[in-house]
Amino acid sequence: MNIKLSEYAEKAMLAKGDPNTMSDLNVELASVYATLTEEYQSLKIKKALFWKKKFEGVKPLSDTYLEMLWTQSEDGQRELKLKYDLAGIEKLFSSVKSSIVVETFNMRNSA
Repeated sequence: MNIKLSEYAEKAMLAKGDPNTMSDLNVELASVYATLTEEYQSLKIKKALFWKKKFEGVKPLSDTYLEMLWTQSEDGQRELKLKYDLAGIEKLFSSVKSSIVVETFNMRNSA
């Protein structure tokens, strides 16, 4: 699953001031987060198996060298992208939740 964090950020900005829409966005983000986390877990398992290469030769490979080899692989690059996508979604979660709380508080005070 490929996502564009900027699209979700734009959705959050457009929904600002509408707690119901923000709540829907929060649920959507949670769904995307769960899906990406499953993929991230699979990549972490692949990475663990990749690291078996460390001891395949006579002399063990360095951790730095193995990490460099991993990040050059397609799976390694996907893991890196997922890591930052998940962090970005966490920030959006926080901002959406804060916005919902503020708007709900403002609605109660204006009533």
